[in-house]
Amino acid sequence: MLKACAFLSLVGVALSLAIPSNLPVFCHKLDCPQFTVVENTTDYELRHYDQTSWVSIRKEAANLDIVRRDMFMTLFHYIDGENADQVKIPMTAPVLTTVEHGAGPNCASNFTMHFMLPHAQWAAPIKPTNSQVNIVTLPAMDVYVKSFPGYASDEDFISMAVELYKNLATNNKHTNVDKKQYNEASYDGPYQFADRHNEIWIGKLQA
Repeated sequence: MLKACAFLSLVGVALSLAIPSNLPVFCHKLDCPQFTVVENTTDYELRHYDQTSWVSIRKEAANLDIVRRDMFMTLFHYIDGENADQVKIPMTAPVLTTVEHGAGPNCASNFTMHFMLPHAQWAAPIKPTNSQVNIVTLPAMDVYVKSFPGYASDEDFISMAVELYKNLATNNKHTNVDKKQYNEASYDGPYQFADRHNEIWIGKLQA
């Protein structure tokens, strides 16, 4: 769990740019990617996301907890003014982390953490000044999503990813999903004590 106070106050950052209407309640009025629910079951949702723009950083480590804070702080410095225009950029939701696990239990994994850029900046994103930070575009995608509450640890996310894979197998969906990686989506800062919302995203492969 992230504990550094310097970036945990970001939930209270005021938005100065236009935000799309009808955002999910779990975005807590922060700008976040819009989606359409294609299928809804008791175990998961299938959502369609249009193309989105993000700022990201990628690191390799034995587990996410080793690099999580460093990646978060590097991206937070970008939105806090460490960018080509030296301006503050509103925080968005969720913090999305792509997990690409290594081939064995002792192999390093690749982790890519993303902050979504505010919708108003997608046409002309502000350039990073840190060489580790990149502006990326995630293409339109369909993802199976499992939501769960509470303060989520790395182990919680892994457990929920395994459970979602099992749910998909039970419903004969497992042959058409991405088994090489999944995404962890965190929507809350540490001072959001109630109604916390976390998600696992597993991509549906294109036919």
